[in-house]
Order: sequence, then C-alpha cells, then structure tokens
Amino acid sequence: MPLRTTDERLMRLQRWLLMAAVAFASLATPRATALQPAGETAIDALTCWRRVDRAAVYVGERFGMTVTCRLVETSEARTVLDTAALEPEAIHVSPFEVLGGEQFSPVEDGVFRFLQYRYTLRLIVEGSFGDDVELPPLDLTYRIERRSDDSPVLMGRELTHILAPGSIRLLSLVPTSSVDIRDLAPPSFGDAESGELRASLLTLLAGLAGVLAAGILALGIARALRDRRGVTTTRDTPVPPSAVVGAALGELRSVQQTSGGGWTPELALRTLSALRLGGAVATDTPVAQATVAPGTATRDGQLRVKHGWLRRRTLLVSSGTTADSLTARLPPGDEINGTHPLADALRSFTAARYGHNGALSAETLTQALDGAVSHLQQLRWRVTAPVRLATEAAERLRSLPTSWTR
Repeated sequence: MPLRTTDERLMRLQRWLLMAAVAFASLATPRATALQPAGETAIDALTCWRRVDRAAVYVGERFGMTVTCRLVETSEARTVLDTAALEPEAIHVSPFEVLGGEQFSPVEDGVFRFLQYRYTLRLIVEGSFGDDVELPPLDLTYRIERRSDDSPVLMGRELTHILAPGSIRLLSLVPTSSVDIRDLAPPSFGDAESGELRASLLTLLAGLAGVLAAGILALGIARALRDRRGVTTTRDTPVPPSAVVGAALGELRSVQQTSGGGWTPELALRTLSALRLGGAVATDTPVAQATVAPGTATRDGQLRVKHGWLRRRTLLVSSGTTADSLTARLPPGDEINGTHPLADALRSFTAARYGHNGALSAETLTQALDGAVSHLQQLRWRVTAPVRLATEAAERLRSLPTSWTR
C-alpha cells in the first residue's frame, strides 16, 4: 500500500472541512428564514430625520430646523421615545444657538405615529466664513414596549438612534435679492393644522352661503307660485319710531331755515304736523301710515318717510296728537318743572295757526321750535332699537324681587 504524504493529508482535510461548512449552511438557511413569518415585513421601530429651511445663512441670521420622528405602534409592541433630548431647552446643536421651538400635535397613520419639533436657530461664529458648519448628530434613546393579552407589559432595554449630522454654509454667496433660487421652507405639522382650520372656516362659510341661497330660492319659488295663482297680499309693517322722529326732525329743521324771513300760516301748519308725530312717538301712540308711490303728493298734516334697506318704501305718516293728549299720556318723570317742550310747542303753534287773532310773537315761536328740536334729538336716540332693548332689559331687572323667600 502506498504511503500518503503530509501534503496529501492536509488537502484531504481541507476538502472535508469545506464540505462540512456547505452542509451546515444549507441546514441553517431554512431555520433563519423560518424565524420571519410569511406575509410580514420588518420595519425600523424608530426613524428620525431633520430638515432646515435654507442651505446658507449670514452671521446671526435666524433659520428654522424641523425634526420629525416616526414611531411604530402595533397591538403587540410600541416604541417609547425619550423626548427630553428634543425639548428646545435641552437639544444640543452646538455651535448653533437655539432661540425657541415648538412641538406640534402628533399625527397617526396606521401603525405609524409621527412626532415633529420645529426650532429657530442662529449661528454666531468667527473664522468660518464661506465654510460648511456642521449640525451635530443627535443621540435619541428609546425602548420597545411589548404587550400580550395575559402577560404584563415588558419594557425592553434602552436603545439609541443616531440622527445623522447636517451642514449649513455660513455667509452664502447668493445675494439677498435672489429669492427665486433659494430653498423653500419645508411644510410642518403646524402648517397642516392652520390649513385645516382655514378649510373648516371656509367650509362653514360655504355652508352658510348655501343655506342663504336655498332660502332665497325658496322665497323666489313661493313668490312665483303666488303670482301664478293670482294671490296678492300686502302687509305694511309699522314704521320704526326712529324713522318717524327722523322725518319730524327733518321737517322742523327745514322750517327753522325758512322761518328767518318771518312766520306764516303754512310754516305753522308744517311745524304742527311734525310736532304731532314727535308727540305720538314720545307717548308710544301708533301713527297713521300709508304706502304710496314715490311721486305722490302730501296733504296737510302728512309727512313723507322713506324706509327699508332692500325694498325701500315711501310712506305718508300723520298723527292727531294734541297738547292735552300728550300731557295726559306722558310717562311719569318725563316733564321738566311741570312742562314739556313738545306740549308747549304744540300749544304755541296751535294758537298761532288756529287762534282767534292767529298771531304770536316770532320770538315765542322760535324759542318753542328750538326747544322741540332739542327734545326730538334726544328722543330719536332713545327710541333706536339697541337703546330701547337695553332700557327694557334694565326695567325688567329692576322689577325682579330683591330677596328670596323659602
């Protein structure tokens, strides 16, 4: 039998070792793949990235940095991130200075949960002009919390995620007037929240506009049906007291300008018409009104009133108030020293217009007219809708009992 040399023995041993390694690899590969269940994909428990809103800054110029982290939360495991290192007071970005920061509300998307922080930074260094200054990496610690139906929550060991460093060029060579080639600021969760708020407001306004349009359409259809059936209804709403007093004031002021040349029976009659309307409003007495065409002439004792915003109407108003009826219906405390400016003016102008001699001194009539105008100016303010409602509310409050009984 021939003898094998030492080299032949070594070569034969190497072949056996190689065959054993191949056999072990073929057996180990199915076991490794069996650890990953079919239909599942391995994903990172924590992934973070950051963006800055510009690539180059001047010394002391403020810029924004946004850090976004994606955490995985499933029914079996949850990623718990230590957010203390991301707080604006604790984040380490030396040599950059943190001027402020904010955290946006988390956003959930399936098994992912996104956290986002935005910071305002600036750089004040010397000797780095024209160079790239590095944004240092961030070491973020997290744990994986595992849950099951029966067993308690198990907190895994502390892991570290390193956020890759970035760079900012100091003193950009791009001129400040060139805004078309600068990087746009990346959108943040705050921009999305403000956009959602604007969208909600616009949706609300659109809904209100739709309701208003539907109401106008319904009114148009109702009017069209009414006209088609030949049914016409007219309903004159009462003229507001402020409009009546305004018409009376306008007439009295016109008389004041005209009476400078002396008093006439026509001026006295115009004054009486206005004073009667003012007295009716002061005593809360209804006035006679009639809707007429714009060019309709007025008769003695009537005043023309234009009322309405959308559908402006022309009305003729009049009143038969006298000095005695005015005095009898005045609210308590409305008289001053036993007299009332409107009642005195009514007596003076009634005597001037219908008296036996029909003459009074011009000075007496002028003073009575001035007192009536001054009183109607105050009355016009008191009968406006807001002041009237506030006065009625105050009277109701005063009428409430001051003490409670058991």
